[in-house]
Order: sequence, then structure tokens, then C-alpha cells
Amino acid sequence: MNDLDELIRGALSEEAGRARFDRSRWDLSVTELPAPRRPRLRGLRPVPRALAGLGVAAVLAAAIAGPLLLLSRLGTAPRVGPGGSALDRYGLRIEVPEGWDGMVFLAGDVRYVLVTNFEIPPGVRGFSSELRDGLRTGQVTLFLEELTAACPCPGFDQVELPISVDASDMTSYEGVPTDHAFARRTFVVSDRWFDLGVEFGEKPAPEALVGRVNEVLSTLRIGSASGWTTHEDRDDAVRITTPEGWIWREDPVPNLGEPRILFATGTWDFPDGGECGPNPALEDLPPAGAFVWLLEYRVPANLDDFPRRPDHLALSGDPVLPECSTAHPNELIRFRDGFRFLQFHVALGAAVTDETRRDVVDVLNSMWPGALPQDETLVRALELCDQLPWIECPLSDWVRNTIWDAGFAVDGRTDSAVVGKADGTSFYMWTTAGQGEDLEPGYGLLMQVDGTAVHTDGTRAVWDTRGIRVWVQEGPDAEALPSHEQLEALVQASQTTRF
Repeated sequence: MNDLDELIRGALSEEAGRARFDRSRWDLSVTELPAPRRPRLRGLRPVPRALAGLGVAAVLAAAIAGPLLLLSRLGTAPRVGPGGSALDRYGLRIEVPEGWDGMVFLAGDVRYVLVTNFEIPPGVRGFSSELRDGLRTGQVTLFLEELTAACPCPGFDQVELPISVDASDMTSYEGVPTDHAFARRTFVVSDRWFDLGVEFGEKPAPEALVGRVNEVLSTLRIGSASGWTTHEDRDDAVRITTPEGWIWREDPVPNLGEPRILFATGTWDFPDGGECGPNPALEDLPPAGAFVWLLEYRVPANLDDFPRRPDHLALSGDPVLPECSTAHPNELIRFRDGFRFLQFHVALGAAVTDETRRDVVDVLNSMWPGALPQDETLVRALELCDQLPWIECPLSDWVRNTIWDAGFAVDGRTDSAVVGKADGTSFYMWTTAGQGEDLEPGYGLLMQVDGTAVHTDGTRAVWDTRGIRVWVQEGPDAEALPSHEQLEALVQASQTTRF
């Protein structure tokens, strides 16, 4: 991932305030904006076959959209390789035959198992969808997701092991090519909820290969619990999953100001307190112990110190002794997740085991930052927008989402605005921080929308909402502002779209 681009100022001048621009500088830089910075859902979404399927899809979409943000942020993925062995982690065990391959991993509070009858290529993170395009005749993938954190869910069968698939389980599934057979089972065992997908590189699935798949599935063992638990810091909108025996505490150094330590977790019952760091806990670190804590910078002084979060957080093996830590060297991992700027610290005892190291990496990768309260999000966004080019700041995302929420299309962007299109009419839309300030002479009232006054000078429309000022101007292929009806939709969306 690239670091943040060099900080520059936008091209907007004082008043209209910073809202006026030189049209010659507004050439479209892209024809399509990137996807919004919102939680990513599961890689597989079913094509509903019945009302029960619709119910499952609705429940899962609502319940696991947040936790499954982490689909691309995997912990360590223990694998057995083509020599054959067994995957055994999180209370799940399955035999992997010789010549087959497999991986087991944790992402957020969801556990995954991938088994294939071929060697998994290097660089695959662990999802069957990554292998789909290269799946050939005679090849098969088995992908098991545990959804216990999101359920109870309708449409899941209460079963006893062994589980198997047959012709009645074959179905269409979003993303699965039509020339691939796909079997799906959703089931409950020992009060744990699972979604199993088996994809074949041909259609119909060969009877012999289905039989081989069921032989592998017959070795699946599911314990009564995963051995891991999820902790949620509601005040700071973060959650993390740890082994059940670990201790987790919010705000372990309460006297610390900015940046705050949001939480700490460790393999033993560690003491809290400290001045500028958790030194009492570090001084108490057992020889085989591990200690992890997370800081957050609301808006750091140097944004370049925080690269975008990588697909995989890992231990570098190069501990340092931070300024505030006098007790024990620890590893420091900085990154930004969306527009949250985070810093993990990890301290390991001299006799820590490989298993504990693997647990630590799983813990790091399970961390999911959620949505902060809207007032706090806006305060941070305004500070960031003072440091970043407007199109890279959080409010550009908000404008894009507002256009979508109004029912219109996003057609591109410039350095300083998002380009929308309403019924074929293009428009520029952007924000400034000038809510409540007097407008330049020449602006008059255009309309009222649910108590919000919209003003115009004939070229631009402007209104204040929720702490910001919103501007709209005719787009690159338009000769007039959007219609009153279209502006009304934009104003109404701006009153409700989340920052």
C-alpha cells in the first residue's frame, strides 16, 4: 500500500469561500470512483432459492457486515501442505489427505477452513473465491465459515456429524461460474453455526469426486467451543478476538492523554496503570507471556507515519524500546484503517512459544474498528480535511455516499469535488467548513427543504447541514444546476448520510 500523498491544499479560494473554483482545473481525473470506504461483506453471497434463503441473507447482511470487514485481513493461516495431515484450531479439526492442501484462519470473530485437492498457490489469503478463476476440471475447494457470532440464523439445519453433500445441495451462487457445480450446506453443530460451500471445477460434479469430498468431510470434528472470545470496546468502537484464557481490559492507562491506549490484552492477569505507557504490566510480563495494547491518534501530526492497513499484520521480530516504555522492548505496528490512525504494541517474554506467537498475530488481525459517534467522526473529518487534498479527505467519501443515497450516480471526480449525474445531468458537489458564515453578495434564497435553506448565485447552490457547508455547481456537460427536485433529493440525503 502507498503512504498518503504529499499534503497539498485544494484549488478553492477564499469564501464562496473556498468554494469557488477555476473550471479549467476541474478536468475529470477518473471516469469511475473507487468503492466507498465501508465494511466489506462476505466474498460469497447466495442467489436466493426460497424464502428461507432470503431470510438468511437478510440476517447475515445485517449481523455480520461489521465483523466481516476483515475478510482481507487474515491472521496466520496454518496449513498442512500437499503432504497430507490435519488442520486443528479453534475447536475445528479436519483430516487433509495426501496430495490435498488446507488452511485454517481467523478474521475478526469469524473462523474459516479451506481445503483443496491441489496445492494452494503462494499468496492466497485463504478464501475459495481467490482460487475460482483457476479452478480446473477434476479440482475442488471446500470452504467452511463459522458464523456463530452472527447467528442464530433462519434456514440452518440442526445436524449431527458427519456432514456430506449430494445432488440436492447443488445450487447457483453469486460469483460462481455457471460451468462450476456448487454445493452449499448451512448447519448447526454443538450450538455452532456454519456455512459450507463446495465448488467443483466442472459441471456436473463427478460422482467420484463428490464421494472423495464426503470422505474428507467425514473427518470433520467440531468442538463445543472455539476457544476464542470477542471483546468489544463500545466507547471507542473497536472489537478484538482473543484466546479465552487471555485477559482484556479497556483503558488500561487511564492517566494517559493523547494518544490514548484504547485497550490491552495479555496471556496473564496483568496490572493496569502507568504514566505514559503500561509499564506496570510490562514489568510483570511472564517469561512465556505476551502483551498487546492499542493506541489511537485522533489526527496525527504526521499522516505519513501511518500507512494504509496491510492485508496481513505480522510481527517483524525487531522490538524497540519506545520513549514511554522503560520496562521491556516491544514491537510497534502503525497503520490507518479507513480514517482511524492506530498503533499496536506487542511485548513478548523471552520464552514465548511459537503457538503463542501465532495467537498474537491472530489477535492483531482480528481487530476491527467500527463507526464512531457522528459528532466525533465529523470533528476528526474536518481536522483531516484541513491537512489533506479535499478528494482524499473523509468528507469526499461523505459527498459520494450522499449522491448515492439521493438516488443518483457518481460519474467521476476532480481534485476538489465529486462529479454526480442526476437523470443524465452532471454536477459538481463538494464541502467546506464554513457553516454559519455569511455568503458572498449575490446569493439569494432558492428553496427550503425540510427547514434547510438553499441559496444560489445562479451558478452554484449552497446549504448548511450538520456542521458543514455543501456546494453544488453544474457539471462538465451541463449548462444549469440540477432541478429543484434533484437538489431537494441531495439536501435530504445530506441530512441523513453518515459521516
